[in-house]
Amino acid sequence: DSYGDLPTEQLADLKTKFGDQIRVGPYLGTYYYAVKTDKAPWDNVELRNAISMAIDRDFLAEKVWQNSMLPGYSMVPPGIDGYTPALAKYADMSQIDREDAAKKVLEKLGYTPEHPLKMEIRYNTSENHKNTAVAIQEQLKPLGVEVTLLNTDT
Repeated sequence: DSYGDLPTEQLADLKTKFGDQIRVGPYLGTYYYAVKTDKAPWDNVELRNAISMAIDRDFLAEKVWQNSMLPGYSMVPPGIDGYTPALAKYADMSQIDREDAAKKVLEKLGYTPEHPLKMEIRYNTSENHKNTAVAIQEQLKPLGVEVTLLNTDT
């Protein structure tokens, strides 16, 4: 049998209980949030880049997704023969340096914890997607970004 959205927080227990019957195979895909870029403040590429830069993809892949995915820095996932991903400019920076750089951009644009940027993240009913959204919400909070999470059916 195959299951496409196994709750990752249950993965260790399921592997203990079922042993080799539980296998996590590679999934060729990209996880992203769509952003409407035609209105302020999201029409500012510097702002969008700062938010993207601040997200700790390694934490998401390792802790939230229990190493069942790789951190993504390109719209095209690893594994496409003959394709060299066009990585984000900050991909080689440490997470601390990325957060510092993102915070400077947000402060320059007038956003601080006292005067936060407000944004919404919509996620579907999957616990994995909810956990991802919660983690991103927590990662962005210290930078002056107030994230409202909205559960949707799609």
